Amino acid sequence: MVVSLDKITNALRELALVTEAVSTWFLWSGGLTNNLVPIAQFDQFDKLDGPVMIAGNETEPDKIWKTLSDERNQYLDPLDDLLFAK
Repeated sequence: MVVSLDKITNALRELALVTEAVSTWFLWSGGLTNNLVPIAQFDQFDKLDGPVMIAGNETEPDKIWKTLSDERNQYLDPLDDLLFAK
C-alpha cells in the first residue's frame, strides 16, 4: 500500500465523521461541532526560517494551512444527513 496525501485526507474525513457521530449522537458527550482543525494559539511557523523554510516566505505556508484547515473543518457538515437520511 502506498501512502499518499489523498489517502490520508480521506481516512481523516471518515474518522472524523465516525468519531463525531459516536460522540454526539450515541454517547451524548458532545462533539467537535465547530472546527476539526484546532486554531493554533501560537505562531505555528515560528522558528521555521531555518533549513525547513526560506525566510520571508511565510505567506505561502500560511495560505496552505488555512486552505487545508477550512477544507477539513467541513468534513462534519454531512453528518446529520448521513445519520438521519430520509
